[in-house]
Amino acid sequence: MRALVLIALLALGCSRNEEPPPVADEIATAAGDTLAAASADVSSGEMEAVEYSPIGVEVRTHGISALHRSFLADPEGLHLLGSGLAGLVPSPAQVFVSYNEAERFGLIALRVPPDAGLITESGDGWSIARVPNAFAALDTYREHLGSSFDLRLASFRVSIQFVRGGGTCSVLPENDRKPLVVSPCVQLGEERICGATERDTLTVEASVSSKLRACFR
Repeated sequence: MRALVLIALLALGCSRNEEPPPVADEIATAAGDTLAAASADVSSGEMEAVEYSPIGVEVRTHGISALHRSFLADPEGLHLLGSGLAGLVPSPAQVFVSYNEAERFGLIALRVPPDAGLITESGDGWSIARVPNAFAALDTYREHLGSSFDLRLASFRVSIQFVRGGGTCSVLPENDRKPLVVSPCVQLGEERICGATERDTLTVEASVSSKLRACFR
């Protein structure tokens, strides 16, 4: 009955850019792809085309029915997600999927430690060149869920959360138009810091740069 109630309430009109505050995990589901992760260093040396094996994926949920948790654990969807995230984040990738019934807001968030290298300091700003690829992997996953199981899952927003201790810094797409591009704003708890993005680099005022450094390093 609970699953049926949640299905009826999953009316998603998620066109907002803001993200709800993080919530505690309600249910943890071990939903990892069993394929081994490839280990390759893409931070140094000459750029060349590298083909990665899919990495493992672990999915945790909050406010999601048992039926929809089974959708999230679909092996084909996890394989697509693990393939898209390979070479970007450590294995297993940590994904948190939540639904806020009161606000009718669904979220698929990739959670990474600050030292994962997804965003790196570059000159006077931060290199965000790898972030669109991570957004694309999350987008492919949600599109698969929507087309294969429940169309409303394709309306869940995506984000990347950098987690350090009890704090979370969130990076979101600027909007939901494809391809997804990085918003110039970073959410630090209740605080929103906005700068400018140009040529795969995010820059902010010097007075707040130390706050981003605490997020991404």
